[in-house]
Amino acid sequence: MPNPPEYAQVGGVWDRLSTKKEQMRDGLNKLLAIMPYDIITLNTWNRLIPHWMQSICEIIGDDDFSEFKIMLR
Repeated sequence: MPNPPEYAQVGGVWDRLSTKKEQMRDGLNKLLAIMPYDIITLNTWNRLIPHWMQSICEIIGDDDFSEFKIMLR
């Protein structure tokens, strides 16, 4: 999820001082990386991706939006 509860923020981008943009980019990259291997079912994908899209629209500014657009192509 794009905004995990605090107890789940362990390792990776959570262990270093990173911006919300870096956290979102890293999480979305991981999600997109496992997509081709059928680890995530279509039902799960359909529940996850709206949360990601909403968070990207709310959190990421227009200047950084192009970077996410490239990832989602």
